Amino acid sequence: MNACMAKNIIVAGGGAAGLMAAIAAAIAAADVGAPETITVLEKMERVGKKILATGNGRCNLSNWNACAGHTHYHGEAPEFAERALNAFNPEKTLAFFQRWGLMCKTEDDGRIYPMCNQASAVLDILRGALDHLGVHVRKADVSDISIQKKGFAVSIHGGERLACDKVIVATGGRAAPALGGSGGGYALMEKMGHSITPVYPALVQLRSDSPWMKRLKGIRARGGITLQSSGRVLIERVGELQFTGYGVSGIPALDASGFASNQKTCEALLDFAPDMTPEDLNQCLASRAKALSHVSMDRFFIGFFHRLMGEMFVKYAGVPLTLPAADLSSEQMSALVSAIKCFTVPIAGTNGFSEAQVTGGGVRVQEMNPSTMESKKQKGLYAAGELLDIYGDCGGYNLQWAWSSGYAAGVSAALD
Repeated sequence: MNACMAKNIIVAGGGAAGLMAAIAAAIAAADVGAPETITVLEKMERVGKKILATGNGRCNLSNWNACAGHTHYHGEAPEFAERALNAFNPEKTLAFFQRWGLMCKTEDDGRIYPMCNQASAVLDILRGALDHLGVHVRKADVSDISIQKKGFAVSIHGGERLACDKVIVATGGRAAPALGGSGGGYALMEKMGHSITPVYPALVQLRSDSPWMKRLKGIRARGGITLQSSGRVLIERVGELQFTGYGVSGIPALDASGFASNQKTCEALLDFAPDMTPEDLNQCLASRAKALSHVSMDRFFIGFFHRLMGEMFVKYAGVPLTLPAADLSSEQMSALVSAIKCFTVPIAGTNGFSEAQVTGGGVRVQEMNPSTMESKKQKGLYAAGELLDIYGDCGGYNLQWAWSSGYAAGVSAALD
């Protein structure tokens, strides 16, 4: 590798991937004594606005399970993510942030947060690193990238053109437009010869026209969700479900949403007793009916499930609310078990990009180098983060992808 080739690097986009790319490039260049000018162009008033919104303001910045194959990543070719994730894994991510002063902690399911529980601290750390390394940050909206005899010309709205040797496009997707998501990077990459897979909202609430949803509005319950289409299982997840009146939210539903976005029709099978087998649940309900023989079915589930949810199971199973528990037949008991373990609701799509946490689809990853994030179509052009057709589950996976892909792009742009 010739470390002196790249003298001027422009990073289009000041989100997580773009900031990591700029910092990684600056560190790599400094380590080999190759002074370079690195500039981040961000259209928003401040870099990293989306970082501030992650983890409900706490910033779930990674997950220890991020390198478990591509289990938690999705897209046309999710295996693409493995090389970058393994090269800059959660352990190296934490070491990176600790180097700049951020202490972290691990919570349930491997989720990693700042010890101070402040997303602003993560952004402050990144901005401090940029300042220390001499990375330039400008408010500018990139409108065009063109190939020159030597390197590239990056045009920004207002007419200015900036010359550079390498370009890293990390402009994000279409999710969360209030935080800068516009999808403008897709046109930039298309002009450079890249194809874009269909984009869709992901990590967003599921919508359902089922009248049962209105009955459950405002209720939260631990449960499993199996999304299926034409009898084919698309994804299965377990966790806290939240009912909104128009549909289902909560982490399991958000994880399933990207699959729902890509189906004309699908349905969700909800399991409200995910830790019990049907046989165990049947035995439990039989014992309960014996102990509560004096209770009618409208009160049978009080103390077991939310009252409204319990009534819903009884109605869904076709059991009269006035029936004494002592008179439950074996067929009615089986119907109740089915109502609890396999409550089926049709899914009518998802909420839109304005409420989505990430974008599914994007720059086709088969056209990129999985180790360096460099374009296979145009040398010196890189892409990272949400712009690519890779997204992760809830739980820190998307930020880890931003750090890993940004790191790969930054180091490669500085040294290759």
